[in-house]
Amino acid sequence: MNWTEAEARLMIQRVKAGLRPRGRERKSPQRERKLPQITPNTAPITPTGTEITPTGSFPPPIEVKDRYKNDWERQYASYLEQLRHLKQILWWGYECWGFRLADNTFHYPDFPIVTPTHFEIHDVKGRKRETWLVKVKTCKDLYPWIKWAYVKKEKGNWVVRYI
Repeated sequence: MNWTEAEARLMIQRVKAGLRPRGRERKSPQRERKLPQITPNTAPITPTGTEITPTGSFPPPIEVKDRYKNDWERQYASYLEQLRHLKQILWWGYECWGFRLADNTFHYPDFPIVTPTHFEIHDVKGRKRETWLVKVKTCKDLYPWIKWAYVKKEKGNWVVRYI
């Protein structure tokens, strides 16, 4: 396409202004996003920053969609949180560590756990699959200082089996 000097200058100005070059305008107008209306909260606030409802009790917790893939992982996370409060573990996370095993092959374990003496990695499994077992054994060979385990719920109790 042959441009005149005036057309080229106009196009450069439009691009610098964040506009599309001429002839490439949107055919349909952009939809405007409707933002929720925010109303000021009139409930009194305690010195700790929590609101008090007129009855004097704390407001109900906000329902948030959790990040766990299934009920067992949600329940095991609750169990780990109890252990953390009892000071048996120092820290735990959910799918926050990734291990690169080969090109385009990664393993993201369910629960990395830090205890006072060592690291552990727990995977919550209903059944062991061959691909998972190969990945975990490879991780165990690459990272021998980490204890690898899978967790299963049997008769209402959590059973940890080390690999």
